[in-house]
Amino acid sequence: ATLADLQTSKPRVDTVVNCAELANAQFIIKGSGYNPAYGDVTLTNGSVAKLQVDDFADIRWFGAKNDGVTDCTEIINNAISLYNLDFKTGNYLVSDTNASTTALEADSISNRALKAANATIKLADSQNGHIINIKDCSNFTIDGLFFDGNAVNQTAGHGIRIDNSEGVKILNTQIKETAGYGIGAQQGTIKNLTIQNVNIANTGSDGIDIKNRNDDNLGILINNVIVDGAGQLQTEQAGIDLRGVCEVNNVQILNIKNGHSGIRFRGGESGDSSGLGAHYSSLSNFYCEGDNSSLLSNGVYNDARNVSISNGSCLEVAVALQDTINADYGKYSNVQSKSSLARGFWVNSSNTTVSNCTIDGSPEGVRLQGSNNK
Repeated sequence: ATLADLQTSKPRVDTVVNCAELANAQFIIKGSGYNPAYGDVTLTNGSVAKLQVDDFADIRWFGAKNDGVTDCTEIINNAISLYNLDFKTGNYLVSDTNASTTALEADSISNRALKAANATIKLADSQNGHIINIKDCSNFTIDGLFFDGNAVNQTAGHGIRIDNSEGVKILNTQIKETAGYGIGAQQGTIKNLTIQNVNIANTGSDGIDIKNRNDDNLGILINNVIVDGAGQLQTEQAGIDLRGVCEVNNVQILNIKNGHSGIRFRGGESGDSSGLGAHYSSLSNFYCEGDNSSLLSNGVYNDARNVSISNGSCLEVAVALQDTINADYGKYSNVQSKSSLARGFWVNSSNTTVSNCTIDGSPEGVRLQGSNNK
């Protein structure tokens, strides 16, 4: 049946009807006293065709078109507050329709998920905002989506922005061509954030940026992530930029540009503008590679205390691993420097342990400038 068929046929109460026009959405007919929700269809005789949803609703059931041309922003925003959404396949165009600096808004939502088999959400031209902002949410999951920030036609905006939320999971997701960050955890407290099995490419700023504005972030896990070509539009960017206690495992940072870092542990104390730094964080099983112009780049740059860095290698950057005078009590082990353009390791901190590390093909091996290092 089509929507027109539903209106003209006037089906009986409790009849089940499938609507081919809305990706074969299934409705059950309710009496005229039924209060409709978003997605339901009120018929001319006063009865209501109630949309049947189990775990996930196909976004096309609400009228979204996966043609890459029709603007689906309003439909997605209306549905996201009520249902878990499955985008299936295809291309969905979104825009900043209300000048809020974001296209899709997940605001104060709990226990919600967005998933897809092979679907892309693309930001329309000249929006200069984020594709999606997850704000004041708990247990919000994105799984299997592809976000295209259309950076060549924007001046600002992240792929996924997260503010003051707990239990957010970004899984099996691809993000490309953003004018700002690929993923930016920016305001408020961020707790139990998982970024896993994610590919990020060609971002204007950092690939992933974690801020710690309230000095109380907790449970930040980044695992099995590839960032390729971060910082296309800004200087001194990083593939992954960290604040607060973070655990980072199994990451690759590729095409590190001149003046950028692959992975950066920020310093900072309580009350600083971006929050308490990445003290007591850890990094293991990593690979960083420069873009052949990286005369002022770092594979790993550490400005935080008590950071553990292990089991990784850096290729064709200026310095494979560099820390600062603020980065005391670090532990660096099993890190390889290959073809570094300036030096393998530059340790400025004190009370730091460097063990089982190797340097191959660097003009200078190790520069130690702190005290009580081993």
